[in-house]
Amino acid sequence: MAGKNVNAFRRVLFAQYPPMRLLDGKIIRRETTEPIDGTIFAQVPSVFCRFLPSKPIHPSMLVGHARRSPAKPPQWLKYTQTLNGYYRVADVGQYELYIGEDALPDFSAPPAATSTSLPFDYSITPPLVGTKDVYITVRYRNEYDLVSLDQFTTKYTIDTSGNIVRQDPSSPQDLLVREASGYRLTVTAEYHYAKDGDDKADTWQLYYTTTGVDPDPLVDTPIEEEIKFRVDIAFFGYALGPFSADTDVRVLLRVKRSSDGADDGNSTVVQHTMTSAMDTPSYGSAFGGGVYDNR
Repeated sequence: MAGKNVNAFRRVLFAQYPPMRLLDGKIIRRETTEPIDGTIFAQVPSVFCRFLPSKPIHPSMLVGHARRSPAKPPQWLKYTQTLNGYYRVADVGQYELYIGEDALPDFSAPPAATSTSLPFDYSITPPLVGTKDVYITVRYRNEYDLVSLDQFTTKYTIDTSGNIVRQDPSSPQDLLVREASGYRLTVTAEYHYAKDGDDKADTWQLYYTTTGVDPDPLVDTPIEEEIKFRVDIAFFGYALGPFSADTDVRVLLRVKRSSDGADDGNSTVVQHTMTSAMDTPSYGSAFGGGVYDNR
């Protein structure tokens, strides 16, 4: 019976070797130390195996068939190898400043400046006339000569005196004006503020008229709302009205920076004429037979 049981155990579940013991070798104790040749000795001990049956058998037959191979005197094998150049020790660990003037930085060129800590100073030559756009990126190179791959740039505009000129915020995008229930208009848009950096706006400005002429930001008073910042994009939504049928509604949307009053200068007006009738859902079409707003 014992022989039959052994024959039934044909599939190896695992064969586990304990890790090699490092008995001799050179250790890098500092990042600035180059490793030298060393000799490594390893001892391979006995193997512990467990087997599974090639076909289902009664549980009583599994007793006593996990075994360890007979112990043998340790056998020592000597491995030697020369490791030339197989290390990354550069003794650096520094921040690297890349600058592009009126163009993005060239990361294939040497950095404009380096420093082992932050912050650090760097002087930029101002333009002789007008302004100059400066694009800045900071990367970090560690002690193993591995550098971060950051390509995000921060843009600054400087004048002839070397002062930073604040940029106007960018304009809202995807402005939509649509009819809603109750003879109202919904106005929606997006503001991609992340690209404006520190110069981003913080206030929505909604202008609209019903007189058949475009809104004039120099004359008309806007509806203002605080911008709610999310992840890179802010969303705008506002309901205007109610309006009577055939009303000519014209909408202009801007964003403003309240600290200095600068706005994006958007002049695109969206015009919409109210229809004479609104479509509403049919009674009993959904949700237990109620009539719901078309929103």
